[in-house]
Order: sequence, then C-alpha cells, then structure tokens
Amino acid sequence: MRIKKQDILQSNLLWNEKNLEYFISTKPFFIRSPIYEWEYSAQSKQNLDMLWQDFTIPQENIILLHQTHSSEVVIIHESHKRYEADAAITQLNWKMLIVLASDCVPILLYDTKNHAIGVIHAWWRWLDAEIIKNTLYSLQEIFWSQPRDILCYIGPCISQENYEVWADVAEKFLPHFLRSVSKQLQKNNTFLLDVRWIAQQQLLKHWVLEKNIEMSQYCTYREKDVFHSYRRSTQKGEVYQWNNALWIMLK
Repeated sequence: MRIKKQDILQSNLLWNEKNLEYFISTKPFFIRSPIYEWEYSAQSKQNLDMLWQDFTIPQENIILLHQTHSSEVVIIHESHKRYEADAAITQLNWKMLIVLASDCVPILLYDTKNHAIGVIHAWWRWLDAEIIKNTLYSLQEIFWSQPRDILCYIGPCISQENYEVWADVAEKFLPHFLRSVSKQLQKNNTFLLDVRWIAQQQLLKHWVLEKNIEMSQYCTYREKDVFHSYRRSTQKGEVYQWNNALWIMLK
C-alpha cells in the first residue's frame, strides 16, 4: 500500500528543494504518538510502514519523537534510540524526523546552506518557554546554521478564533505579542490566542527572514474533514485517538 497524494499537503517554500523530502498529512492519514503505546492502533503502524516502504529507507531511520511537552532539543546522531523531546535537529541523510500535532504548532526547518533540518512541536507553554529559540540556537551551535539560510514551514494548527484560553495563559504573551491576544467579550476572563502568529514572530525575532517563513492558514479545529483536532474531539465528548503528522528528511 502507498500513501495517497490526496492525503498530503504541499509547501510552496519547500517544494523545489532538491535535497529535501517532506510530508504534511491530512485525514485519513494519521500516526499515533508512541507515548500512548497501549492505544497504538494497527492502522497507525500500517501508516508508519508505508513511510519507510514508499521512501525505501530502513525502518529504523524513522525518528518518531516521544513528545514530552518540553522545550528541550535533541540532536539525532543515530537510529535505534528513543528520543524524548519536542524538537529535534540533524545533518544526517535519510533520517526521517517526524513531528505530531493536533492543534499545537508544528514547524519544519531546513538550512539550505549547511543542509541541516529540524522539527518542532510547539504548544503555547513551550512557545512561552522559547522552544523555537532553543532549536534555532541548537542549529547554530551544532551545525553552524545562520538564521538567514533557514526555511521555516509553520504547519496546520488551531486558529485564533477557535483557541480559547484563560487570562493566566493570555498574560504570558503580553505585552510582547499584544496582537496575538484578543478579548472574547461574551465570556468573562476568556481570551483568544493566536499561536500561529506568535510562532512566526518568534522566528522573526531570532533573525529568520520573513520571506523564508511559510505559514499554513489551515485550522485543525475548523477543518474537521481535513485534520484531526484534540480540542474539537474533547469538546464533543469523543475519544481522541489520532495525530496529524509532518516530517522532513535530507536525501
């Protein structure tokens, strides 16, 4: 079985990079996070199998992070290892770095000059903890990457209109990201947070060029026929079981 083209989105920014393979999934494709091994469905494993078969790489070259909701960054030097982090970087060819997200902000990074890649899973808490800065600094320190050479794809995530947060969360992004917070007047002490815009501004703050940032406008919550959404599932009282997947690989 092969991955269907209709289950994949394209990036205008990454499309013509000849040294790169990348993947942005839509429904029905999904991968279940390995931290939920007791819920690890047969379909999720089958989808993972399709990845290494379609791209003719060893199965162990698929690096599926055990995302722990932290701001740590790991450097991928080898396979056959359990990596616990929400961001990873590597310069190795044919190592598929996979990031899973349902409403959080997924980011793919590619240094076009030094040929290094990275993935980030950014929940609001780790945006506040500057996981983006940590990843860019790690690329710079380990692989000599310069921000001006890095392409950044901000993937589908929850939109501001659907991301309701309490005041204590909104206050963490004031005053530096004032535009990212809007008051929802019909509910006391409730705000709408634009995590996608915050991610973009943090990339710009650390000298990534605006022309090198592509920001998907898809909303995982709103586009119910296209993406899986943790918030949508839980608000409807459904059992949440699936993650959207993005990956990147040097070849």
